[in-house]
Amino acid sequence: MVRAKVRLGDTEQHYITVEAGLPQDVVAMQRIAKDQLVPRASLGEVDQLDRKPVALSTGQTLPSQAVAGARVDVWVAQPDAKNGFSEPKLILPGAEIAEVTTGSTALGSSKTTVLMVLVEDKQMPALLGAQANEAKISVVWNPGGAR
Repeated sequence: MVRAKVRLGDTEQHYITVEAGLPQDVVAMQRIAKDQLVPRASLGEVDQLDRKPVALSTGQTLPSQAVAGARVDVWVAQPDAKNGFSEPKLILPGAEIAEVTTGSTALGSSKTTVLMVLVEDKQMPALLGAQANEAKISVVWNPGGAR
């Protein structure tokens, strides 16, 4: 952390101050970017963490706003009996991106983007089941970040 002089006025109670310091045994529950103030609401106890990063590979082009800390909706279309896919269903609304990695396949013929998305424990079976069944997984940037 870096010390900065700011005047927060009536909103100071919502942020970590140098005088108060960081509370004991807390972790960041959301991404706090470099040069941002630390909101008290972004901190929590380790026991409150129930999100884990899961890698999602996609060949689709994502907007430049789809970066770490942004929110995306994850849609899944399960394979059907006719060698196609069923209608997509939203399984992860407003999932937070933890990391974005862009790469290419052999000989640079196509680009693949791997998103590390933070998934809650209760949502994990649906996503892992979709991956295991080779479902079509689509990621859509969610500018509202609604969950």
